[in-house]
Amino acid sequence: MRNILMIISFFLGVNCFAQIDIEKILKKGYKDIGINYIIAELNDSIRRRYIDLYIYKAKKEKNPYRIVNGYKIGYDYSKDIFEGAPYLDSILAVKDNPKPYYFYYAYAQKAMLCRFKNDINKAIDYYIKSQNIAESLGDTLGVYKVKYEIATVKMNYHQKEEVVEDLIEIYNFCQKNRGKLYENLEKRTIGILTRVLLLLKKNDQAYGYMKYWQERHYAKANVYQKYFFLTNWGIYYHQKEYYKASIDSLAKGLKIHNEYFEHKADIHEIYYYLYLSKLKKNGLGNIKLLLKSDSLYMNKYDTILNQNRLKIYPLLIDFYKQKEDITKQILYTDRLIMLDSIYDAENNDVVNNIKKYDIEKIKKQKEDLEKEIEKVANQKILLVSIISISLLIFIYFLWKKKQKNQLKKEIDNSEGVVEESENNKEKSLSNDVIEDILSKLDKFEKSDSFIKKKYTLQILAKELDTNSTYLSKVINQKKGENFSNYINNLKISYITEILEKESKFRNYTIKALAEEAGFNTTQSFTKAFEKKNKKTIINYINQLVNEKD
Repeated sequence: MRNILMIISFFLGVNCFAQIDIEKILKKGYKDIGINYIIAELNDSIRRRYIDLYIYKAKKEKNPYRIVNGYKIGYDYSKDIFEGAPYLDSILAVKDNPKPYYFYYAYAQKAMLCRFKNDINKAIDYYIKSQNIAESLGDTLGVYKVKYEIATVKMNYHQKEEVVEDLIEIYNFCQKNRGKLYENLEKRTIGILTRVLLLLKKNDQAYGYMKYWQERHYAKANVYQKYFFLTNWGIYYHQKEYYKASIDSLAKGLKIHNEYFEHKADIHEIYYYLYLSKLKKNGLGNIKLLLKSDSLYMNKYDTILNQNRLKIYPLLIDFYKQKEDITKQILYTDRLIMLDSIYDAENNDVVNNIKKYDIEKIKKQKEDLEKEIEKVANQKILLVSIISISLLIFIYFLWKKKQKNQLKKEIDNSEGVVEESENNKEKSLSNDVIEDILSKLDKFEKSDSFIKKKYTLQILAKELDTNSTYLSKVINQKKGENFSNYINNLKISYITEILEKESKFRNYTIKALAEEAGFNTTQSFTKAFEKKNKKTIINYINQLVNEKD
């Protein structure tokens, strides 16, 4: 009954926007619905109904994989991540899920939502669940991704020294593995690692990581990553007392933030250091920067990630003290006391939870070590056992050697029979058949069709009205090369001829010549050309030009 109501609701909702043949869509494959309806649709309301239809189809067919995939699509395409949160609960509620990765994903996303709501303890619990699933799946990258997220939590609870160790471990892991996923994790890790080192006043160490990131990752970094590193450079220059450079970097970061980011929760650091750098350089700070930071006081996205904002209040209090504004001094003193008490209470609670997580991790490491010791002991026992029976095995193999030699002779005799049979088969190919195939190949070579169509042995055999076995034998025996080389050499001969006859082709790029000759890639073209002509395409063209001149 519930499914019937769902499809009726879907139909009525969609009918408000367009006439949609629901039965037709239900008959389509999931990939087709995903690409041609959900992704292609620009209207969010209609897209939402296509997602509902995707999930309905999966439930109707009792396909748990497609059900959780539909929920994931629903969350991914939610306009607001908090509104999409029920999809994550739905993923976790699916029984017999054939893809446990979706549980890992759902817990990690729920942890992120909890961090936005400032519920850090629940976020840590979800991270641990996510990490446990990654470990059970043998997903080392997934484990380190969660480790990174937990490190960013630690960063904000006075555990910066521990965070440096964690982040360096993640960085070293990424260094040992190559690929886009590892590079993305490395980019984020270096960003946070640099920030923590700067906050610990370890400027020289931070500088090394910033230079590495700039050389290796800047070109592929997204807007947020570039913004984050501009902020890091601003902090670095401030602490090195290069105040003009600090102001320039922070101003660029502020411009990017204002232009691209809707939420302002992570901007306190820029306001704080921009104010201080201007104060140091000009002898006067811009109080508007501190007031902007304070204006985010009630922002729902202003989570514990921004506890460093507390640093602005002593500056505000001092400013209004100089202005002899008692009312403002009291206002910002009260605000500092209140926020400090909130952070202090949360800090103790969260730190205890993090310590519990770390202790559990240490216990697991201890268990792993004990298992390793037991494994080594078992291996020693096994080794002794192997040595004890090795002589018996050796004697056994000596006894079997004669039988193996006899078997080898039988196999050799068998191969001789097969070879003789194959030779007889080759001899059975009549001269008329060979001449007929050669004649057809001659016409094929003159037609130049080999540059317009991707030929396989089977396709050409069908086109020449013969079978692939005969065609392959004739090409091998009469042309002296295999089919692949035969086609490639025809293409190279063609392009060589037009290069000699028509000068305009000598001005073509290598890529254009490769396409003209019918090659799919420049690399395969240059390799085939050099193989046939014993010189590179560049050298060959230069030689032609010199000869014509």
